[in-house]
Amino acid sequence: MSGTINTSTGGVCAFTGSLTAQATTSSALKFAARIRPGSFGFDVTPDNVLFPQSSDGYAAIFTVLFDERGFPDPSAVRFTGPAGSGYTNTPADAEMSGLNPDGTKARYVSPPRSGIVTAPGGIWSVLYKGTSRSFVVPPVDFDAQLVVLYPTVTIDVGGVLNRVDWVYRDRLTGGVLPAAPSFIRNIQVALSLNNDSSEIESPLLDRSATSYTVPSRPSFADVRDLSLRYTDLAGNIYYFIEYRKSFNIQVEARLENTYGSFTSPGGSQQRLLQVFVDVPADWVDTTSCGFVSVVNNGALGPFPSPVCIPRTGTTQFDDDPTLIDIFSIRQDLSGPTLPVGTAFQFNVTPIDTQFPPQTVVATLKNPEANTATDYIFIPNSNTPSLRPSGTDLTDARLGQNMTVSWSLPSFAIREQFFSPIVNLADNSFYQGNQQNLNPGTTSTTFKFPTTCFGQAPVQAQFCIFFKGDNGESSTGCWFFGDPG
Repeated sequence: MSGTINTSTGGVCAFTGSLTAQATTSSALKFAARIRPGSFGFDVTPDNVLFPQSSDGYAAIFTVLFDERGFPDPSAVRFTGPAGSGYTNTPADAEMSGLNPDGTKARYVSPPRSGIVTAPGGIWSVLYKGTSRSFVVPPVDFDAQLVVLYPTVTIDVGGVLNRVDWVYRDRLTGGVLPAAPSFIRNIQVALSLNNDSSEIESPLLDRSATSYTVPSRPSFADVRDLSLRYTDLAGNIYYFIEYRKSFNIQVEARLENTYGSFTSPGGSQQRLLQVFVDVPADWVDTTSCGFVSVVNNGALGPFPSPVCIPRTGTTQFDDDPTLIDIFSIRQDLSGPTLPVGTAFQFNVTPIDTQFPPQTVVATLKNPEANTATDYIFIPNSNTPSLRPSGTDLTDARLGQNMTVSWSLPSFAIREQFFSPIVNLADNSFYQGNQQNLNPGTTSTTFKFPTTCFGQAPVQAQFCIFFKGDNGESSTGCWFFGDPG
């Protein structure tokens, strides 16, 4: 930098040189509460929003800024709260914790305390890099400052999300409030997208705001969750009002290696385009084909003419009580690699005629993985004994521990997770405990659920999913079928 300084005696002093700023590491402890009032179906407002509403629970959030020596793994950051808090040297949650995009800030989130709406006051401490940092916190009643932000979306032609509007509703009665409550400091709109670990976030908006125009204009079918967030006046508590999308469309290029009674011992390797259409259960006719279809929206793609997408299952996701019908296709790919941005048109016809047929254009968001190096094999060649004993349902050992291993893809791994599922004969399925694993993990121990919606399963499967830094996708799955 360079410049001049005018002295008090009338002289002028020119200077040039460099300026180095040394950032100081700082930290803060805050709390967050969440509710999931309902989900979006085919309407522009959420369905099944019932009152009264109460917080699902809470978590502590420890934020660190500017640690030039690097941020530790979440497992090394430990939370301890006062008596009754439920936290004693508890590691941060690996899935919920992470860095901001420029790497200057880390957020460590404690495992949520589900069903708890108050946090005790007293001394809370966080062990960070071997040093305990203490915070004196007053008792918190999360329901005392809870209000439901109820959204309405504006969808343009082609299914593009243009704007989000909202009103404030009383958490007990559901009545619309005339203005934002005085305890709200600011508001933020956040959108989680399919095949993307980052979010679209609005700036922090003044509490008087009641709408936000989305500049990136994503397809609403690509939105997985819409969240309206606010902080209290002191800035110490975050509230997350989350609405899942029950109507959701996803297109993904994936390599898949499957094992089962129907494959050779080395599995069956497939280069696939996987298409998923989620709809609220019983909102679309599942007895015949044609109510959900896909066709190329351009010259590229494997669907030159409309193709029926069959229903392949019914389930619930996470702790959302909404039942979802899943329509899907696993389309084999051949020929040249499909480029990111390849477009497809989906047509979905709801049973209820108050909702017109939905025509949505969705695009391929991820590049294809390398068929020469990225298939997943079970077991890992270094641990050949860590594999199921067979492919019959009895080999799944429902409710008992099983340890399995797998190979790794060649691409840089952004995230990987392990999912065990049990199925009924009508294609309903129930997902067991999903494990979000550290990238590069090659084995895990798990249990299959023993029932599926209260009934004995007839099939089971586990899959290990990999996502690359650039969005590449590769999966290895083992299927257990009922020998009867």
